[in-house]
Amino acid sequence: MSSSTGSDRDLRLEVAGFATPWGEGRLALLGDLPFELELPDGAAGHISAEERPAATAGNGGGEPPATPAVRRWVALLERYFAGDPVDFDLEVDRFCAAHGFTGFETVVYHALAAVPYGRVVSYRDLAVAAGRPLAWRAVGSAMALNPLPIVLPCHRVVRSDGTLGHYGTDPTWKARLLRHEGIEIMADAGGVASSARLVRRIAGERHAASVPTTPGAATRSVAAS
Repeated sequence: MSSSTGSDRDLRLEVAGFATPWGEGRLALLGDLPFELELPDGAAGHISAEERPAATAGNGGGEPPATPAVRRWVALLERYFAGDPVDFDLEVDRFCAAHGFTGFETVVYHALAAVPYGRVVSYRDLAVAAGRPLAWRAVGSAMALNPLPIVLPCHRVVRSDGTLGHYGTDPTWKARLLRHEGIEIMADAGGVASSARLVRRIAGERHAASVPTTPGAATRSVAAS
């Protein structure tokens, strides 16, 4: 993607639909920059197009996306949901600047973007990767506010005790996405995704999020419904 020469916030917001096995999601872009993403039924993420006077909701509902950038990002998302291990090449600094995120949030999202397909890390791991090892609670808050799920894969971040934790308005989506990436999910006594537990960890997982590219551990076991 090319860098913006002006303010991304001054660009028109374009919204397009993308297909998943569980319904249609929506993606909003500012020019060629992915800005917001909403999963089917509003399970996670939120499109603010209707709230921004400069925004134009454009090409959802299955119509062809209007621009090459929209077509490209819709195709990447649909490849992901078709089962391909897509590496989303988001310009994280530009994305964070467009949202007005703090320096801390920016380094957290950089660390999050480095967590690869088919792996999980803990909130503590992500805090270490962001250079703030004691700020794991603040990392959790940043995950909760993530406006671009999937592209910034907050579903790959779990609690230190192995529980999956919450995910948007529907915690079953977190287990669903992890299963989709080949991570084994096993039901526990609670029977709900929000109380799921890792029952097997991979050696070397508990360190900086930049390290999960270490070979091995494409899958792991997680307990959930």
